[in-house]
Amino acid sequence: MANKDEPAKKSTSLQDTLKIAAFIIGGIIILVLISKGAQLTRINFFGIEVEFPTKTPITGETLPPTNTATEPVIPPTQTPITPMDTPTTTPEIQISGEVWAVNIDEPHIYRQFFASARKITNFSLEADIIINEPTSEFHGLMFRAQDDDDQFYSFRITQEGQFAFDLWEESSDHTFRRLVGPLRSQVILTGVGRINHLKVVVIDSNFDLFINGQKVSTITDETYPTGRLGFVSCTCDGSENASATFSNLLAVIFP
Repeated sequence: MANKDEPAKKSTSLQDTLKIAAFIIGGIIILVLISKGAQLTRINFFGIEVEFPTKTPITGETLPPTNTATEPVIPPTQTPITPMDTPTTTPEIQISGEVWAVNIDEPHIYRQFFASARKITNFSLEADIIINEPTSEFHGLMFRAQDDDDQFYSFRITQEGQFAFDLWEESSDHTFRRLVGPLRSQVILTGVGRINHLKVVVIDSNFDLFINGQKVSTITDETYPTGRLGFVSCTCDGSENASATFSNLLAVIFP
């Protein structure tokens, strides 16, 4: 026996299917409209009220767009910090290796070598000295030399172990006045061919004398306040010959 309600059920089932299909299609349309920028607040969808929340604009400072381009990063400039008590670079005269080799073959003659063309007041001057002849003649440092080359100070040694500090003055026979010495010092390496290191530190009228790193004397004299630097050798004691080699000159000029 046939069921009279069957066609009605089929009809109802078809309507439900169409509603579902329409609901899905409508949802797709709404999503497309929203993606296109449509401002939807409320719709009636198959008898169903759907309300969309409104977007409240945020007031305030507008931020600039983010720059996504890759740019080189420039580090900040580094400024070196110099302490207030750091001294400035001190001027100096430096000549490494052999500087001057002197040979004198007659008595009562002196020879000079000038390491500076300008006059210098306060400084330290040092060098290595090798005496090549077995005589009693003096060889060493010359400083505060005047325009007339026979006026200067000298700090010299002999290969026999003596040192002297002299004031050379203008005269017809180029004589000098001995301010210190000759004095014997055990810090001097005696004999021909030995290397001795001489140094003088001059501040105003004060002269400190060093041999091989040892202080041997201090002198005060105001005759020559400034002058040029260099070396001096002589046969002042009357020897027929004298020879010496000077090397590794270093002069540090003080302010």
